[in-house]
Amino acid sequence: MDDPKADSNELMKIENRKGLITIRGIVTPVDWDEKGNVVATAISTHTEEEYLVINDSKGKELLNLIQEAVEVRGLVRELVGIKITTVKHITNWKINKNHELAKIKKKRY
Repeated sequence: MDDPKADSNELMKIENRKGLITIRGIVTPVDWDEKGNVVATAISTHTEEEYLVINDSKGKELLNLIQEAVEVRGLVRELVGIKITTVKHITNWKINKNHELAKIKKKRY
């Protein structure tokens, strides 16, 4: 997104020219191992859309950001109504006291 302050209070998705989708939302756990450790995540948007994350090396980085606001750029495909994203870039966000999104020091993963 060119201007992160535009629509900064929304968690949303946008599409760019390269076919990558930018999704803003909260990292949520969706699967656990027998010891209770999170092993799979999704991005939940403000419109209650859920994007399951492919658990490759980039997707596994989201395991450290459970319940945090992120902006994820990646490829999205849909299988039987389930949206699945392959993560290419992650930017961590925080929600400030005015319930608006603000980038955290351009921290990228």
